[in-house]
Amino acid sequence: MFPILFGLKKEMLMGGTGSGLYYRPIKNDTLDQHPSIDIHTLNRKGCLSPGSSSSTYWTKAKKTLYQIDIQVFRSVLILHIFDFENTHAKNVGYDVIKLTRTKCNYGGMRVWFTCSTCNRRVAKLLLVSKSLKCRHCSRLSYSSQNESHLDRLYRKIWKIRDRLGADSNLHIPIRGKPKYMHQKTFKKLAQEESDINKLINIMIEKYLLRL
Repeated sequence: MFPILFGLKKEMLMGGTGSGLYYRPIKNDTLDQHPSIDIHTLNRKGCLSPGSSSSTYWTKAKKTLYQIDIQVFRSVLILHIFDFENTHAKNVGYDVIKLTRTKCNYGGMRVWFTCSTCNRRVAKLLLVSKSLKCRHCSRLSYSSQNESHLDRLYRKIWKIRDRLGADSNLHIPIRGKPKYMHQKTFKKLAQEESDINKLINIMIEKYLLRL
């Protein structure tokens, strides 16, 4: 009924060329827009042994934007932060982060960061204004917290269509069952995609009527 609207692809509604037709842009900074380090990832990779050194990188479009060098001591990490502005590494500061440990229910110890601003025990720190802070001190939210109901429907239907090997353009029908997918699963996902597609169409119609 509205082929111009229904023919839009995911990238056109997510800030690319052709965006802004009815997509509500995210107003606040979100977690995924900032470099971060995760204590569980570092621990899994064996990067928390006292005396060890390692580096973690934050890239975008295959370009390194930030590098964080990590020096490990018994109870603290020293983190050197590098900004790759104009492709040249520039040391923009360092942070000293305390480590804390808690006992696991079935034995062993779990390691946590201690946020240097609020002293919270956290698993992830984010680089904001050249300093590493927890999500609360950074005043950052998850992307989904800034989404409207329509945003969430689009995110859900694109996830389903991706599983079905379908184009992100909702105007293009699903071709058929992907190889190795059970027929029962395919029917369930196809029906869910159809239901969400109809609901999106109804919401768009209501939006256009308000205009």
